[in-house]
Amino acid sequence: MPEAIAETIDIQPEPKAAEVLVPIAPTPRMAVRPRPKLAAITRQPIGAVLDFLHSGIEIIAGPRTEMADAYIGYADWCKAGSLRPLEVAEFVDGMEKLCKRFGIRITAESDRQYLHDVRLATDKEKSHA
Repeated sequence: MPEAIAETIDIQPEPKAAEVLVPIAPTPRMAVRPRPKLAAITRQPIGAVLDFLHSGIEIIAGPRTEMADAYIGYADWCKAGSLRPLEVAEFVDGMEKLCKRFGIRITAESDRQYLHDVRLATDKEKSHA
């Protein structure tokens, strides 16, 4: 009988296709920046002068309303509607533009401005009381 020759056999199985690791290119890294923190929204919506002009003022022949009183009425109107009022200067600028657009006359006497033929809607309620 011929003599057996010892032979080394590789018994490691071939890797399955799913096990083959494919090298992945490294992803570019962005510089680490702190994430912005979300602030709680506590600001109320701003009351629009046009909306106030529509619902807070009545155009009626005769009376005149001082611009300061109009702002006070506007601030009360905003409070009743859970709105944040504009600053006085922004309100006055808005009123002047809208009054010019809608033909409401504004005059100045010394350091006061008056809206002519206009009264606050709340003044109507007071006159009926």
